[in-house]
Amino acid sequence: MQISARHNYSASPDRIQLARVHYWMGRIHQMRADPIQAIGYYRQVVAIGRQIGDDQLTAIPSAMIGQALTVQGQWAKARELLLADRVGRLEHQ
Repeated sequence: MQISARHNYSASPDRIQLARVHYWMGRIHQMRADPIQAIGYYRQVVAIGRQIGDDQLTAIPSAMIGQALTVQGQWAKARELLLADRVGRLEHQ
């Protein structure tokens, strides 16, 4: 996952690095079949992405949250996140 601060050049490198760490911690927990912990880390990434205005930093973890919710059987919540990610990608093409 490549994370940039292309929308907000005042985003500190530390915040971006923290987002990267949280993203990969989420991936590790997801691979270990621990969706609750994974979702917690992904939500932290989404929060940073929104703060610095980076759509990619928001979209990818949102999709991962959607996948984790699917594993938990929370179909309605997962659908919202997965469709929002898809719509966001289509708008930027």
